[in-house]
Amino acid sequence: MKKKNKKMNMKLILLTLALFAAAFFSYRGWSTVRILIRMVLESEITYFIAWAVPILIFLVNFVGNKIKDIDSEPMITMRFGKFCDHALGGVAYAIVIVTALVLLKGLFIQTFFGDKIFFVDFKNIDLLTILSIALFLLYSAIRKIIEIAKSTFIIGHTAIVLDEKKKEVKYNG
Repeated sequence: MKKKNKKMNMKLILLTLALFAAAFFSYRGWSTVRILIRMVLESEITYFIAWAVPILIFLVNFVGNKIKDIDSEPMITMRFGKFCDHALGGVAYAIVIVTALVLLKGLFIQTFFGDKIFFVDFKNIDLLTILSIALFLLYSAIRKIIEIAKSTFIIGHTAIVLDEKKKEVKYNG
């Protein structure tokens, strides 16, 4: 009888451990954790990163890919060209991330600190709706940026082409 070689998904194991550690530290030191979260949400560097990373990844993707097409429907390619489509794609995702972070900052500070009111006359259902939309937008944008970054920075399998004399053929494509 053969034993099946089972591989464990290390990414999911590490994610589970990280989530457990975050939950544990949140439970044990919630006052410290919420201050750290507020510091991150109010920091200028957070918003600089939220702007710079998507734009740079889209631009590097444009420079590094031989195929200049974007998988999705091009917004303005016909009029301004593929470079602008990539650049504005990065800007659009940066706007989505920054908007989601600003909404989350307002919700977080208003809910857990109460020293500032960002959403006047909003009921709990309204705040939960804003929270769910902001989290969805943040997740979707970050996921797309990671997808573009993977396609940009990860080199796929390369094939070596041999001619009839068994010498490697150089491809300049």
